[in-house]
Amino acid sequence: MNPDKAIHGQEKKTGTVETCSAASYSEHQEDLEKVATGSGINFLGSIARNISLFLYAALLANFLEPASVGLFFLGLTVMTILGTAALLGLDMGIVRFAALYNGEGDRARVRGTIAGAVVVAVPAGIAIGVLLYLFSDPVSVHLFEKPDLGPVLRSFAPAVPLFVLASLLCAGTQGLHRMQYQVLSRDVAEQTGKFVFSALALFLGFGLTGVVWSNVAGLMLAAMLAFVFLLRLEPLFGHGAPKTFEQKKLLNYSSPLAFSALLGLLLLWTDTLFLGYFRSAEE
Repeated sequence: MNPDKAIHGQEKKTGTVETCSAASYSEHQEDLEKVATGSGINFLGSIARNISLFLYAALLANFLEPASVGLFFLGLTVMTILGTAALLGLDMGIVRFAALYNGEGDRARVRGTIAGAVVVAVPAGIAIGVLLYLFSDPVSVHLFEKPDLGPVLRSFAPAVPLFVLASLLCAGTQGLHRMQYQVLSRDVAEQTGKFVFSALALFLGFGLTGVVWSNVAGLMLAAMLAFVFLLRLEPLFGHGAPKTFEQKKLLNYSSPLAFSALLGLLLLWTDTLFLGYFRSAEE
């Protein structure tokens, strides 16, 4: 064998390896930049959300009676727990599988994952919302021993499917690596909307009922905005948007996560639930 050819071949192979290594390094750098950017956006969104929640609590404390504030937060807790249960963990499933299929370039499975989760979880949210509306009085009287909680729970009933829908749509944008859309929808639009709507309702004299419906309107605003953002990223309708559904796979992954998420939420809201059960609304 010609030594010059052997050396030339070895140099060519080495150059190819170096080129592949450089490309791989560049890809890893891009991935790290995406992770860092997404984490930073989520962190800023979390700060904005906490500040808005503090201001919102101050607004309610200044313009509602203590008993009404207590009823509001108890109703909000019940709605959040029921909405999380209705999600069935599918929001986490969307983030996982949409990101996976997006990385593989399988658009049909990305669309199928998001649409399949919506088809399962939103009807569950509607059913739970209807049950909350129908059994609001028995729950208020026999479980919490607070008859005035009944109207609050009935007003919160439409918020359950809206909570589910907004969570799923935001999970879709997260799965497609657009963290800013979740922040804009839930941490900015929803919080700002409910604050403005509640302030207006209190100014007009609608009291506790107006505040509850302002929260429903805030969730509706978040869901609508997340829907618009998601359509910008992934067309979900029409003949040019085929879908591949794998709902069994999605549910098998999501169900255990649903249990852990619900358990964590119950632990987080235990103090509110216990106070609602053992104490008066003012306390």
